[in-house]
Amino acid sequence: MIRLSGSPLKGWLIVSTLQQWAQDLMVVCALAAATLAAGLLVLPSDWTDVPTSDPAVYLDAVQPWQWAVAGVVMVLLSAGSGAAGHAAAPVAGVAVPALAFWCYRAATVGWSGVNLWPIGAFFLALAVVPGVVISAQFGRLLGAKRRVTSGR
Repeated sequence: MIRLSGSPLKGWLIVSTLQQWAQDLMVVCALAAATLAAGLLVLPSDWTDVPTSDPAVYLDAVQPWQWAVAGVVMVLLSAGSGAAGHAAAPVAGVAVPALAFWCYRAATVGWSGVNLWPIGAFFLALAVVPGVVISAQFGRLLGAKRRVTSGR
């Protein structure tokens, strides 16, 4: 325990705060690892459009079901973190890694218009960040309700 100015309470608060920061950092790292793992497992490694027999028509490399699964994973991770009492952690642990992953894949894809990824990232952030925050708060409310009904 760290003691400042001879006050045991002040030292306890510093240790408690450091422990909380360490716990929050571990939660953020675990969320980031799970988010990136889901992105690597669900989304293809090459996002280049796929040519068809018609030279003017290309298919998207990332299918809608893959985007849907990635979105559901982000919502579940955020809500689970909120229910566990870490409602602020998903912004740093889910939204930021998801946006960084998307930016990297969009910037390295080999098709025309590749330089437009910052605009796409901006609009993606407008959807992802509020979605993560709302999911985490919803999880926090469900977790609080569960703790109240179970008597904890």
